[in-house]
Amino acid sequence: MKLWQVLVATLLAVLLVSFLTTALWRAVFDARMPSYIAGMVGGVAAVFVWSFLQRYRHKNRPGDGSSGPGNT
Repeated sequence: MKLWQVLVATLLAVLLVSFLTTALWRAVFDARMPSYIAGMVGGVAAVFVWSFLQRYRHKNRPGDGSSGPGNT
């Protein structure tokens, strides 16, 4: 994956997790969630997504000698 693809995927994950967290909060507590909490949860999710995508990116880089598809 290229860097811009990793950035877009991470941003989408942050937005999705923040939205889902806010919807769950509203369903459970019947109140609005403070935006800083939704942002914090999205930021924590971004750390995990970024880390996963960076490992995936480096693992599947062509020519690095790994045993990925096409490498024997």
